[in-house]
Amino acid sequence: MAAKMFVFFIMGAMLLILGYIMQVVEAGIGLWSGAAYILGVLSLLLYIVKNRSELRLLFTRRSARYGAVSVLFILAFVGILVVVGLLSERHNHRWDLTESKTHSIALQSRQQLERLDSDTLDLNVYIFHRGESDLRSKQPLVDLLDTYAYNSEHFKYELVDIDRNPLLAMQLGITSTSTVMLSYGDRQEKVHSEQEAKITNAIASLLGAPSPGERGAVYFVTGHGEPGLDYDESFSYGQAKQAIEEQIGPVRELLLATGKPVPDSCEILVVAGPEKDFLPRELDSIRAFLAGGGCALFLVEPFMAANLTGFLAEYGVSLGDDLIIDLLQGAVGTPFTFLANNYPTHEITRFFDVGTVFELVRSVRADSTAAENATVEEFIKTSEKSYAESDRELLQTRFDQVAQKALDEGGEVPFAVAVTVKEQAEPDTLAAFADSAVEARLVVIGDRDFISNAYLGQLGNSDLLLNCLRWLRGQTDEITIAPKEPENTPIMLQRSQLLTMGLVTVVLLPAGVIFTWLLVWIRRRSKR
Repeated sequence: MAAKMFVFFIMGAMLLILGYIMQVVEAGIGLWSGAAYILGVLSLLLYIVKNRSELRLLFTRRSARYGAVSVLFILAFVGILVVVGLLSERHNHRWDLTESKTHSIALQSRQQLERLDSDTLDLNVYIFHRGESDLRSKQPLVDLLDTYAYNSEHFKYELVDIDRNPLLAMQLGITSTSTVMLSYGDRQEKVHSEQEAKITNAIASLLGAPSPGERGAVYFVTGHGEPGLDYDESFSYGQAKQAIEEQIGPVRELLLATGKPVPDSCEILVVAGPEKDFLPRELDSIRAFLAGGGCALFLVEPFMAANLTGFLAEYGVSLGDDLIIDLLQGAVGTPFTFLANNYPTHEITRFFDVGTVFELVRSVRADSTAAENATVEEFIKTSEKSYAESDRELLQTRFDQVAQKALDEGGEVPFAVAVTVKEQAEPDTLAAFADSAVEARLVVIGDRDFISNAYLGQLGNSDLLLNCLRWLRGQTDEITIAPKEPENTPIMLQRSQLLTMGLVTVVLLPAGVIFTWLLVWIRRRSKR
């Protein structure tokens, strides 16, 4: 009788396992998983009722009492784990051990959340989907918003099924599940992207930060052999233009050779890699723009646009007529291309913990004879095994001598400076800055290639460009490492491999444990 009824015990256990598997597949307790649970419980109850006398005898033995003590210890241990789990759910801390900080949001995002925490209002984010399958496809976005919520108690997000809650979708004007809605007080922003950079920019806009294009355009000076903005070649600035339009403002081209002044809509003037000299009237236009409190970024290539040397000297910048080599951090076989991670203290690079890559660089130094109303700060230098050589013939024919100079006489060579010009200090110097309320800013870097398509995406090059522009427009609170787009490195598994993994982990391993226990139990019973 007992041997026959033991079949119900095995069948009940298998039905419970089958119910759990079906619950996982159905993403909840459905009809079939519920039926499997009920039949499994009934089979186990039938076995207990039919064998109650034998079970009572079994549990009254000394071994049973020892087993009961073991069970109590196990239950106590499980209870402790449950309590610890509940406490960690309410009071948790995360450690992101990935090399690229994949599971953390960028510092710029955390800064916006700090601004949010200073207020009492909650920022609500709505994710729209249709059904469970669509929701599973949005899991990366849910994980990202969960990280935002972890960093701010005022950041809330809600998953909205359009099919089950069409009224809310209609009220918010949502017609597509690709839209992410952010709501803060009576203000709303729609984002059609799951990228961190776009969501952070939307948060900044809701909190009152300047949005791209709100304060003026970025004008690139043309007409002197500068790289183009709308080309896909490796030496052009197409990617830089896109990054500036997304993070700073609209980008325009400006031809100064016609004698026209810099337009009033220009907030930042960019002189990026001119090959030929500027006309006097062009320099006068730039000078007048700076005298009115304008901002300018100069990217000056070695041995090009010679008359910019004298022009920048007016603002306390010493532009070297040379070419830098770096033997310590230069690329293999070409020390003219090198990695720079020597950043003297400055607002532009205050959050930098990554290197930047440059190619064919000239030295740029702070002039010791600069006027008192001009503050010139060096913010990028090479390694200590560098040298700035001005002899072009020596660079072309006797490079070994230049390399030996770098080893014997080398040192840190600055090639990027930031300039702030305020009120007039001397009558004959920078006379245009008579109004003490006027402040002009300049950034001068001795390389134009680091923002080209070939180098902009490497390490911190894009961040350096954007931070220079933010500093020029006075957005020092927003200068940081821009949110990075996560790298997509999926593990591609075939359907058969997925089924095998599921079968092993969900069915075979639990079943193996159960049957091992049954085998041991049956063998012990047979020896009595």
